Amino acid sequence: VREDGELEYLGRSDQQVKVRGFRIELGEIEAALGLKAGVKAAVVVARKDAHGETALVGYVVPEGSGPSASELREHLRTRLPEYMVPAQFVMLGALPLTENGKLDRRALPAPDQAGAPAAGALPSTRFEQVLSTVWSEALGRDVSVDENFFDAGGDSLKAIRVVGRLRETWGDKVQLTDLFAHPTIRALAAYLGADGSEPPTGPDREDERREGKARMEKRLERRRRGNS
Repeated sequence: VREDGELEYLGRSDQQVKVRGFRIELGEIEAALGLKAGVKAAVVVARKDAHGETALVGYVVPEGSGPSASELREHLRTRLPEYMVPAQFVMLGALPLTENGKLDRRALPAPDQAGAPAAGALPSTRFEQVLSTVWSEALGRDVSVDENFFDAGGDSLKAIRVVGRLRETWGDKVQLTDLFAHPTIRALAAYLGADGSEPPTGPDREDERREGKARMEKRLERRRRGNS
């Protein structure tokens, strides 16, 4: 009941989830997926990812070959805000049902978190190896050098985490927009190495951390003096 006395329908409580502070109606995402050509049935649930964070997972029963995960993601982005776009999609031959013929959400399989990179798509340079390690930690699984970060389960929060890690190596040269512009390991490695530089390692990286910490301490000290 709203303050003006009117009733407001909020949907079934078991179909509402909260992800990163946003209250989401799962049925709204499922309805949007059902509008995509080649989708026979679709279900969306909220699951804990490898980092213990709640993420949306879309389960789709395609007609024939059906649309790809990237096509489903782009379709939803034209109809829903970014926070309602599932981080991962799982293709199924059929949705699991209970003995009564109802959807059995508990029987939906967990997204593959241990998939190995496709053959012939392993990191082949130092740049790619560094990126592969960081991406695998963020996504909770191995990623091929040609796999799109966002199609592999990446989202804006994971992208921020990845960029933060990469800045430990490349500094401010890496921007969040770079990951969106170059969403594969191969493409981002080529971009970062375009100037012929090598990723700094060992003592150089440690020196950068110490210098950054010293600069932060100086700024904090100036703020303390200014407030005193």
